[in-house]
Formats: sequence, structure tokens, C-alpha cells
Amino acid sequence: MASELDIWNLALVLLRKKPIKNPDASSPEATTMRAVYPLAFDFLLREYPWSFCSKVESLALTELSSPLYTYVYQYPLDCVKATQLVSPDNINKEQDYEIATSNKTKVILSNVSNAVLRYTTRETITNDIDATFIVALAARLAADAAISLTGRTEIWEACERRYMDLIEKAKVADARECKRTAKETSSIADSRF
Repeated sequence: MASELDIWNLALVLLRKKPIKNPDASSPEATTMRAVYPLAFDFLLREYPWSFCSKVESLALTELSSPLYTYVYQYPLDCVKATQLVSPDNINKEQDYEIATSNKTKVILSNVSNAVLRYTTRETITNDIDATFIVALAARLAADAAISLTGRTEIWEACERRYMDLIEKAKVADARECKRTAKETSSIADSRF
């Protein structure tokens, strides 16, 4: 599968720039890719609950307290985006929760005891990542770097359109590999919304 450098070079091809051989080079292309890649990657991870980086974990309680919630849990260190909190007694029913900061620490507030969190974890590029995601990431990188490396808004616009098309294709490809149960509703009125 593609390495980080391969993804950078795919983005550079979209920008009509020459590929780079050394990611540590001092060229404008390498410097720009080093700057935009981490944010673009995290941006895409937060865009959708990708199956290749989905993790389910029981949360650890903290000793902190909240006036609005019964439990204050540690926010997992590798969490990019929390997507669902459930009780181990009823994993099909999503529970309410809130992400907050307490004593300069990111936490998860909930009224669920022994909460289990489904979340997107920060993955490195591996063979598990679908090619459609890789191509969408390269298009996002190209769009983010376009003005800096080309100074041409029409190239930025073309890369942005390409990204929008590819990210939707990547979401569809990923969704076809997952089975998601519809969220349980509490009443007929709730199901209308």
C-alpha cells in the first residue's frame, strides 16, 4: 500500500509538480507537505467513522466530578473523534455524552456507568487503509497545498472538486464493508426526525 511519501507525491502530481524523493528535503514541495499532511490526515479521520481506524474501548473513570453528569471518564489518548457511547448492558442504544475539559484534561461526561466508547483512532498508513481513502487524502493534500505551491486558484478549485468527489466515493466504499444498526428511538415522534 502507499507510504506517506507516496501520498505526498500523488498530491504533487495533482498539482503538476515533480515528485520528491526525500521527505526531509528543504524544497518548497517537501516543506509544504510536511506542514499540511498531519492536519489533512486528522481532518479526514474526523470526516467519517472509517472502519479501518474504528476502535471500541471501555472507558476509565477519573477522580474528577461534574455538576451535570454522574461519571467523568478519561478521553482515550489515541482518540481523534468520539462517535458513539453505549452501556455494556445495551450496546444497541446510543447514550448521551459530552466532551469537555476539566483541569486542562480532556474528558467524557456521561450518566452511563461502565461506559463503552466507539471512536476513531489515529492510524498510521498501513495496508488496512482502502485505496479510495488514500486517493481522497492525496486530493485533500493537493487542495491544501495548491495556493502555496502553484499560486493558482483554478488548480485549487480543481483539487477541491476532486477531493469532494473522492471523499464521497471513499465513504461509500467504507460503508459497504460495515453493518450499522439504526439508532434506537424512544418514541414514534422521535423517529420522524
